[in-house]
Amino acid sequence: MKYLNFIDPSKIKAAEGCLAAEIAALEHTLNTSFPDSFREYLFLMGRKTVLFSEYHHHGFDELEYIRNLFFDWVNKYKEEGSLESELDHAIPFLKFQDTFLYVLPGLSDSGIYAMDINDRPTVAVLNVSFADFLQGEYNKFLTRGLG
Repeated sequence: MKYLNFIDPSKIKAAEGCLAAEIAALEHTLNTSFPDSFREYLFLMGRKTVLFSEYHHHGFDELEYIRNLFFDWVNKYKEEGSLESELDHAIPFLKFQDTFLYVLPGLSDSGIYAMDINDRPTVAVLNVSFADFLQGEYNKFLTRGLG
């Protein structure tokens, strides 16, 4: 692991990763190239992620669903003329309440971006890389003692 080397696999025993072939097939299906750090996340714990709430949409098995829902909103906002940001290449990976978190393709360690869905969309840069975001979630996980 190059980007997620802070994660001790013995602390996340309940996590379940994906095979490299599964990840490559999903990239092909979604016609995108995942950031290297995001690919590592999927390999390590993409099938069953212990860092996020079970009530949030996340993980390998839900990426297509999250992506479709995300782009339904993006297209709605574009039709209304209320979305100025270019999101055609976004890779949404987490959906909770009215917020999507996403990364951008082709980067080693993409930044994290958020889109809140309301009457008008709010798009924000979270000023943290995907690996740093996961490290924060991992540290919270360890603090809760759920490993």
